[in-house]
Amino acid sequence: RIDQHALFQLENVVKNIKESYENYQFFKIFQIMQRFVIVDLSNFYFDVAKDRLYVGGTSSFTRRSCQTVLAAHLLSISRVIAPILPHLAEDVWQNLPFQYNLEDGSTARFVFDTRWPSSNEEWLSLSPREIDFWGKILELRTEVNKVLEIARGGKLIGSSLDAKVSLYTSDENLASQLYGICM
Repeated sequence: RIDQHALFQLENVVKNIKESYENYQFFKIFQIMQRFVIVDLSNFYFDVAKDRLYVGGTSSFTRRSCQTVLAAHLLSISRVIAPILPHLAEDVWQNLPFQYNLEDGSTARFVFDTRWPSSNEEWLSLSPREIDFWGKILELRTEVNKVLEIARGGKLIGSSLDAKVSLYTSDENLASQLYGICM
């Protein structure tokens, strides 16, 4: 489910960046990209995904799913920044750990050999319930991190991995969804 949410966010970012290019609002492109990379990817998705990447078996479903999502992000981000950061985008492209094939089967040797990422309606198909759920997850994570920081400051724990977190809610729907992602 977290991978679906990450792809949903990516698709929305690509859509919003395209609108910003079309309206010549280049400052917005920077703002959208900065927030997405720092808040959504680095502070959340990468933090959650690293266990699947480093602990899971090399061919496990969860690891491969995460790698697929990361590849989608790498391909999309490098293409959407190319018009304003061409050297960075090309440097990323030249160091891709895989080849990207064009529709005609040929290899895209340069980022500008490719087109703008096509819209993926499946990635945008997250239900309002799912969108709301992930918003609550992010809120919960923020609150839990605050409590963990206090515990670290008080020398009750050394790191987040030393903590055992229990969540309680009177919202039966949320409790059911949380239970579903934990099992």
